[in-house]
Amino acid sequence: MTPNLKKAEYVFFATAVLIGISYILTNYGKLIVSVFSPFLISSVCAHFLSPPAEFLVEKARFPKWAAHIFVVLTFYAALFTSAYILISRLVRELSGLSEYARALRDSLPSYLEKIGDMVEEKLGFLSFSSEGTKYVADGFAAFLSSVTEKLASFASGILADIISFVPNFLIFSAVTVIATCYFSADLKKIKAFLLFQLPDRAKVFFSACRVQFFSTTSKYLGAYLALSALTFFELFSGLLLINRDYAFVLALVITFVDALPFIGCGIVLLPWSLAQWAFGNAKTAMALLILYAIIAIVRQIAEPKILGSFIGLYPLLTLFSVYAGAKLAGFWGIFLFPIAAITVKNLNEKGIVRLFKNPPENNKQQILQTRAKYKKYRKLK
Repeated sequence: MTPNLKKAEYVFFATAVLIGISYILTNYGKLIVSVFSPFLISSVCAHFLSPPAEFLVEKARFPKWAAHIFVVLTFYAALFTSAYILISRLVRELSGLSEYARALRDSLPSYLEKIGDMVEEKLGFLSFSSEGTKYVADGFAAFLSSVTEKLASFASGILADIISFVPNFLIFSAVTVIATCYFSADLKKIKAFLLFQLPDRAKVFFSACRVQFFSTTSKYLGAYLALSALTFFELFSGLLLINRDYAFVLALVITFVDALPFIGCGIVLLPWSLAQWAFGNAKTAMALLILYAIIAIVRQIAEPKILGSFIGLYPLLTLFSVYAGAKLAGFWGIFLFPIAAITVKNLNEKGIVRLFKNPPENNKQQILQTRAKYKKYRKLK
């Protein structure tokens, strides 16, 4: 078989596999995730919990199963305790926020009258027609009414979802904790069994991909969690100083929006500041602007130090991976596809895969030579 035929056969096989995987994920993705998610989560957690458990076995002479169970239970106890504290605060503030949204909806007429008087006072020289003013006021009223109704229904819906989610979450958590104990204790055996099923060449490739994926994921998530924690602390502290009610929920929501790629907290803080100014709360509007400026400055200083040169993706490729992830895999694809792109880039740079060529650094001379050849070619034509 010629090399070109081998290459064509490989490309055809890889394409068929990708099409098959895409078909399965499209039609049975939710079912697969619901069945395997506790075991996937437990395997990832075991990857990080197994080393400290092995340390207890070797240094503190713990029995093997006792060490792994102790580390796993300690981790999940801390995780669930933190989650309980956060969710309790979240439910309490969401209840208050739901009542506030309903009260805001009822007080809309007085707010609109206040805004109309302010517009007439500030911009009366423009002599708006009464019909146009009424049209704008009615449209603004409909918009605010829709927003407040959606906010109230969203808060109520979140509470209902949390209540209905508890029984399934308890079963899911129990399975995940037990599976993590097994994965952590027998991680080496499980890895050896899975690797034994692969050909020798595939073992090296799979091991390199696994190491690179976990390294990339841990660094990527760790960096963004650190940035998100810093942003949340700034928002929560700032909103408390401004004396805003429901500071915890608001800081949490804005931090979540800020964590999305290419979207910053300004998409919330700037319109909020403008609305406060429109309602006559100039001090609050100025405080929100100052808070946004502080967050932006700290972010510009901290982000290069936390992320460093780790990501290393060209912005256009980052945008493509985020967009493709959102289209193909929904919300989680926004985060998973950039991780996959970084992993593939690192594997290619290390020579494990050969998907594209990397140009040499400081290749100014090479670029000049290429341009000279191109100009010579154009003259010949």
